[in-house]
Amino acid sequence: MDKPKDSVKDLLDVVIKAIPPPNLNPDGDLKMLITQTSSNQYFGKMLIGRISSGSISIGDKIAAVKQDGEVESTAKVVRIQKRFGMLDMDL
Repeated sequence: MDKPKDSVKDLLDVVIKAIPPPNLNPDGDLKMLITQTSSNQYFGKMLIGRISSGSISIGDKIAAVKQDGEVESTAKVVRIQKRFGMLDMDL
């Protein structure tokens, strides 16, 4: 039997071994699951979510697509922010 486990690091090591990393494709089409939307008086509509495929840059034209494939709206990217915990950083 292994020695007793007495720290959170031991638990995290097990999680890392048991759960595979996400399967991301940075060269594919942009796919982003939107988890939150908000409005900003200076920048307009803001979308918060996680990119699972592709990449995005300022100036890109994007489309919101429903689950059935119908385009709901289109827009142009004017600002990108990345969140680190409670902090927002402009990219």
